[in-house]
Amino acid sequence: MQEGDEERYEMNNDLEKFSEERLMEIQKKLSAGVLIDTTEASLVRDAIEIAVAANGSNYDITVYQLRDYLHYDPVTGIFTRRSDGLQIGSKNDEGYLYITCFGHVRPAHRMAYYYMTGRLPKTVDHIDRVKTNNEWKNLREATNAENQWNKAMKRNNTSGVKGVYWSKKDNRWIAEIRLNGARHYVGSYRDMEDAKLAISEKRKVLHGAFFVEDGQVAAPKPESE
Repeated sequence: MQEGDEERYEMNNDLEKFSEERLMEIQKKLSAGVLIDTTEASLVRDAIEIAVAANGSNYDITVYQLRDYLHYDPVTGIFTRRSDGLQIGSKNDEGYLYITCFGHVRPAHRMAYYYMTGRLPKTVDHIDRVKTNNEWKNLREATNAENQWNKAMKRNNTSGVKGVYWSKKDNRWIAEIRLNGARHYVGSYRDMEDAKLAISEKRKVLHGAFFVEDGQVAAPKPESE
């Protein structure tokens, strides 16, 4: 087995579950009205996600084609062409790295996740919020909401603390969090520091691993300003 083949073999172990024979077994069960277990249901869901994503203009290639054409280094997050070993990738206007292969410009962080797992989640999040850091340890699957949680507060915030605003009626600072369309009232406070602490603790519970400590206060202005 050559080095490239060994690498693909190691990363494709998880894709063996998507064999045609395995999926056909599940299809027969469903056609016969037989209930499938949670593992099989998850398998069907993942297979559908990959199939749907593969129909998009950005994902019209299989993971095998991607791995044959490019090499991704999970330690550095860098893509190189297998044909000549040259590094590829350039930043777009939003600061994300993009790579060009098979006639399309593709987001590098999503291609890295595809390369490593064979899956195409709706959103791939940069844990450290550095858009150019595509190291494997820095990438994780996320929902759109979770991706938004892992961001610094917008600079147009007037209170300086995310989710906190001044109520003239109550003459207090009001703290609340919006989550999945629902409003979570935290409390009202005379002191801003109390409001800041309370909403931070509540957000830790609601956001879990996507909680960002330094995302609760105003982002610093760039030095150029």
